[in-house]
Amino acid sequence: MNRRRSALWALAIVLVITMYAARLYVVNSTAECVPKETYGMGEWLKPRDGYLVDDVIEDLDGFSLRVDDAKILTPNEYLAEYGHEGDKWETDGDVPSVLAVTMTIKNEYNKEGGFEAWLWSAVPASQNCEYRFDDALYSTADDTGSVFRVGIGKQATRTFPFRLQAPGPYFTDSASWIYLEVAVERFAST
Repeated sequence: MNRRRSALWALAIVLVITMYAARLYVVNSTAECVPKETYGMGEWLKPRDGYLVDDVIEDLDGFSLRVDDAKILTPNEYLAEYGHEGDKWETDGDVPSVLAVTMTIKNEYNKEGGFEAWLWSAVPASQNCEYRFDDALYSTADDTGSVFRVGIGKQATRTFPFRLQAPGPYFTDSASWIYLEVAVERFAST
């Protein structure tokens, strides 16, 4: 009787594992995949019924984006090139920690939409880290703010700073975070 009970338990376990494996296969083989699109520098990107961060403010129908340039700078170099005269970055101002991305944004016909750059990030091809938009550095250099619109039939070119942040202990003020140097080889063109 014990042999028979053990055999039934073994059969039940094998059956459950087989059913789980079959379900796992079905779910993974029928899952929707988000298409990965790659655009080169200077190519226009049309977001097409999408949004970069927030679907409420970012109605991007009619907008096009183009990356014109990307370079690595220190915060002080960024402020000297894109900020006001005399702007200085007190902490780590001379560390090459800024990925400065120059973008042109064009609006063909959109009356309502806009952008929220403060939540953007740049991810290298290796996808092993995330360079976050540095709102504090951008706001020091540009008085227009990181939430903006572009008028119908117009285009605007702006340079956005992205930095790799190394946060401190949990619940510490973001001002105490350190920023790491940008690894040039991560953004080298292939």
